[in-house]
Amino acid sequence: MITTIDQAGRVVIPKALRAQFHFEPGSQIELVAEGNGLRIRLPEPEARFCDKDGVLVQCSDRVSSLDSTAFINRLREQPAVEIMARKSGA
Repeated sequence: MITTIDQAGRVVIPKALRAQFHFEPGSQIELVAEGNGLRIRLPEPEARFCDKDGVLVQCSDRVSSLDSTAFINRLREQPAVEIMARKSGA
C-alpha cells in the first residue's frame, strides 16, 4: 500500500489498516528502521516489578477507560462461536 508524507512529515495510515490493527487516536506506535525500510508496530509493554508485602510481583498501570473501550469493541467484533469455543476450552 502506498501513502504520502505531508510537509510536516506526517503519514496517514489508511482507515482499513487502522481498524485491522486497532489503532485509535492517541495510540502509541514504534518506528523501527530495517534495511531500506521502516516498520510501524505497537510498542512492547515494559514489565515492571514492585514489592508487595515482601514479595516481588509484576505491577501495571490501571487500565484506562480508552483501553477498556477498545477491549470491549474488539470482543464485540469476534464471532460468538469463537468466544464460546475459548470459554469451553475447545
